[in-house]
Amino acid sequence: MKKRKGIGRDIPLQWVLIVPFVFQILLAVGLTGWLSWQSGQTAVQMLVNELQNNISDRIQIRTQNFLSTPIQVNQINAREIQSTHLDLNNSEQIIRHFITLQQIFPQINHISIGKEDGTYIAVRQSKTKGFLDLLLVNPQEPKSIYNYLADEQGKRILLKRIGRNYDPRDRPWYKEAVQAGKPGWSDIYNYFDATTTGISHLYPLYAQQIVTPSQANPPANPQGPTPKLPLIGVLATDFDLVDISSFLQSIVIGKTGQAFILERNYNLVASSHPENLFTIDRGKTLRVRADQSKNSLIREAALNLRTIFPELEAVKKKEELILTTGGKKFVQIRPLIQEEGLDWLLVVVIPKADFTKEIDRNAYITLGICLIIFLLSSLLSFTIYRQLSDWILRFSHAAQAISFGQLASPDPEPVPRIRELAILARAIDQMRQQLHDSFTTLETTNRDLEERVMWRTAELQEANQNLQYLATIDALTGAANRRHFNDYLEQQWRQALRYKHPLTLIICDVDCFKIYNDTYGHQAGDKCLQQVVAAICGVVKRPQDLVARYGGEEFAVILPDTHLEGARSMAMEIIKAVADLKIPNARSTVAPHVTISLGFCCVVPTLELSIDQLITTADQALYAAKEQGRNGYQEALTKLS
Repeated sequence: MKKRKGIGRDIPLQWVLIVPFVFQILLAVGLTGWLSWQSGQTAVQMLVNELQNNISDRIQIRTQNFLSTPIQVNQINAREIQSTHLDLNNSEQIIRHFITLQQIFPQINHISIGKEDGTYIAVRQSKTKGFLDLLLVNPQEPKSIYNYLADEQGKRILLKRIGRNYDPRDRPWYKEAVQAGKPGWSDIYNYFDATTTGISHLYPLYAQQIVTPSQANPPANPQGPTPKLPLIGVLATDFDLVDISSFLQSIVIGKTGQAFILERNYNLVASSHPENLFTIDRGKTLRVRADQSKNSLIREAALNLRTIFPELEAVKKKEELILTTGGKKFVQIRPLIQEEGLDWLLVVVIPKADFTKEIDRNAYITLGICLIIFLLSSLLSFTIYRQLSDWILRFSHAAQAISFGQLASPDPEPVPRIRELAILARAIDQMRQQLHDSFTTLETTNRDLEERVMWRTAELQEANQNLQYLATIDALTGAANRRHFNDYLEQQWRQALRYKHPLTLIICDVDCFKIYNDTYGHQAGDKCLQQVVAAICGVVKRPQDLVARYGGEEFAVILPDTHLEGARSMAMEIIKAVADLKIPNARSTVAPHVTISLGFCCVVPTLELSIDQLITTADQALYAAKEQGRNGYQEALTKLS
């Protein structure tokens, strides 16, 4: 190796690289900022989860309180009627009782009873403050509903209107109660004035439940009588769902968060955003779905929930989700009410931006500081890079020349002033020389190895071909062996089944072959079988046809796409070809020379048939040919089924 000329004393590389402390600062500041941001995110999520849990608990408790009142009112009415303290035939007594309950439970919108005779009595809050509305249907004047304005004592002040074609027995709430046969909730519906939605707790009354005071007190909330009991009427207590919405709107949910209650079919029950929960389309009232809400936050949350839960039946417990569409949002969905036919879900949605404004501002400041430090560090690093780049490029070119096989030593160059780079330069020269010597040796070795690999590959290919041949050919006759016969028959069966083509199987047996072996010896027998196979192969010439040794002196011929006439012609040609061999068989009971018997079956495969049935049928035909005197053929007499 040629000696390089020195141009100065070596300088340790670490002196040049002291400046990377700048990068350590950048790393420390960046890591601190990232940990601070992560800590803020975790704190925000914990805060949001706690807020969602508190809000959900409050809503659940308040909603249960709202819904317990109609149940309580119906239980009171049922108990009074069942104990005969309230006479169903005394309309004035019922009205006074309903008014009393309306005053005790002002959150109730409507208390009513519909009877099987068409009577309807209802007391509801009036739009006129301090008054009530009385709704009456008298069975003497069926389907005419009288709407009176009454004071708090039930005194009728004004007949507001007379409605027509109203029969409580035809109303959905009445039919729902009769069908259920026990207390429960109606579907959500719109009031007559179509200004808001409500829900009714229904309580069917049956004759057997009415007892005298001397009888035992009936249960306050029976599980429901048998359908055979005579129905007297249905109690209904209505609750205005706007009260739940008003409660939701009174809750502070972050800055812009929303809460809404929905059914399992995504129909809105209540919402913290003031909006109508139904629409009128051509006189038909339609419920508003959560994904149709006018509030963008509720609408986006519902659309994302439909993607995650196509069927809300899958929500069995509280689920906490993080949605990223349209900005990050924290969503909690949980079952709210699941009793007496109600199955509502509560969803609380809080945008992340409600809590992260200050955190994001600090993150931007940290990012700006990191960026400034990065720029300063980059500038300093670039200055160092300019000093080192020349030698690095020289080493790179030298290494690239070595990778291209240019191993000749270049002219001597000055060594770097940096000690580590000088050591590297000398190492590259040494490596260049060593590689040159190694490649020369490797080229010789590779040529020897390539010749050996080629020789061994040729040997393996030849051995593989021999193995494949031995695996499919009968060693004695040269025909296909039994294994190849089975595989090929299955292959042709599937193909014929697919294309609805006929498939023929011929099974041959050399007549009186045991006598031939006993007379002429086994060597002559082996030669006889070889001649017979050669004769059969001389007849069966199509590439897709196969001649196989089936066992002993039995042979099989597979003829794809061959009809019955072709099979007969082939059988006769095989018999003639074997007979033309004129192989002597003096002790044969058939002829003085070797003959052959055949049985064949021609079939178009179907899913109801099997290969075993084909083989069995052809074999039976062979035995039939033998029984008929041998030296002939017999086709299958029965169809496969």
